[in-house]
Amino acid sequence: MNPKISLSMICYNEAAIIERCLDSAAGAFDELCLVRSVGTEKPDETKEVAEAWCFINRKEFKFSEYINTIPNLPHTDNFAAARQLSFNMATGDWCIWLDCDDLLDEETCLKLRRCTEQPGIQ
Repeated sequence: MNPKISLSMICYNEAAIIERCLDSAAGAFDELCLVRSVGTEKPDETKEVAEAWCFINRKEFKFSEYINTIPNLPHTDNFAAARQLSFNMATGDWCIWLDCDDLLDEETCLKLRRCTEQPGIQ
C-alpha cells in the first residue's frame, strides 16, 4: 500500500496563485492541510479555491485559521505557530511543506513518492 502524503501549507490571500501550486504538486500529495493566516486583513477566496481544487482532484482537504495573539496586526504574528498548526492537522504517513508560490515539477513529485515507498525509511 502506498503511504499517504500530507501537504501542509499556510496562506495569506493567495487565491490568484494557489491553484497553480496545487496543480504542480498534485502527484506528490493525498491530503491538503491549509491554514489561513491573514492577521486583521479581510480574507479572499483562497480557501474556497483550494477546497474546490481538492474536490475535483480527489484530495482530502483540511482547513483551519491561525488567529494572531497580537491584536490589530495586519499580518501573521507567528509564522512558526501557523505552520505548526498545519503540521498538526496532517494525518499522512509523510508530510511535505510548500508555500503558495512554490512549484514542483513532475520529476520531483515522482521522486517524493518513490522516497516514501522505500522499506525502512521513516
